[in-house]
Amino acid sequence: MLAQSERGRRRTRDAVVAREKLAEQLEHAQEELDKLRADTRILKAGGAAERFTEPAIAYSRPMRQLTQRVQEVGPVDAPVLLCGEEGTPLDRVGHLIHQAGGRRAGPFVVAECAAVRPERTEAALFGEAKVESPGWLRLAAGGTCLLLDVPALSLEAQAKLAEALATHRAPLADGTGSYLMEARIVATSRVPLGPLVAAGAFDAEL
Repeated sequence: MLAQSERGRRRTRDAVVAREKLAEQLEHAQEELDKLRADTRILKAGGAAERFTEPAIAYSRPMRQLTQRVQEVGPVDAPVLLCGEEGTPLDRVGHLIHQAGGRRAGPFVVAECAAVRPERTEAALFGEAKVESPGWLRLAAGGTCLLLDVPALSLEAQAKLAEALATHRAPLADGTGSYLMEARIVATSRVPLGPLVAAGAFDAEL
């Protein structure tokens, strides 16, 4: 009876250890998937912006007004927030702003914030030295970084981005240093940011 009880306890311990090991493996796999998602979208945007290159034709009055506004905002080398409901081609508008500015010869990096888990957005945005991950901002140096669905960034990443915009220094996510932020930020949101700020779900400074 004692031997059977000991075997039962041993099997239970083995099962717990196996479950913990599997959980660690799944966590590691998820982190690698996050990195792959971020890198893949960076490569698509940085090297293949052909889908944005068709000339914009504005027929309606609202579109003509938007085109005029883009031409006004583009040359002003400052951060831009684009808000529009689902279906609005905010990525297209972001590229038009890039093309209308002085950074048009630089990279245009599209970063889909919602494609990365919130706890990994800081690393995707700023990069990490220890794993040789440059991050979206450094890949967009000299050009424009389009942050799609900026509310999907973690609150920590939002706060650090606000500070980086104010100081022009971006911190590496692993805490190993910082670098000069040389990318223009164009961010998009499908929802108004005011209610998110009031609910504590979006950084007020950003």
